[in-house]
Amino acid sequence: MSKTGATNLKLGESPQMRNFRITRDYKLDKMYGYKRRYKKDSAVRALWFGLLGDTEVEVYVAGGKVYNKDVEIGTLTDDITRILEFNKKLYFLNGHEFKSWDGETFSDVPQSAYVPITKTAVTPEGERNNSGTNKHLDITKKMGNKP
Repeated sequence: MSKTGATNLKLGESPQMRNFRITRDYKLDKMYGYKRRYKKDSAVRALWFGLLGDTEVEVYVAGGKVYNKDVEIGTLTDDITRILEFNKKLYFLNGHEFKSWDGETFSDVPQSAYVPITKTAVTPEGERNNSGTNKHLDITKKMGNKP
């Protein structure tokens, strides 16, 4: 940048700009207060922050490993993962495995732990029509849904 504030950018070009904000008088200013907390060589596949019981945790999945802050707590297949919290446990689903973590133990969720039953072709009261059948879902079957 020259002393006059001019740049060598041509009309329509844009510099690679990160960590900035636009001030009230429409000028660019460095944004303070952000820093990298953890450095990993692979992409972060999931991130969850909150209370697990009475403990504040920062859980993330990167490179096939699960971390709480910067401490490895377990491994997963390296794929996009969803983290859900229920009953003081975190559950990890990635299309390959179904695992849980209670703050101490990272383990597989057994197939018999939860098998939902869905019904098709039922009345609003839940009564079954002749064409309705029970559909048993478990970890071995796949069901598509859109978030």
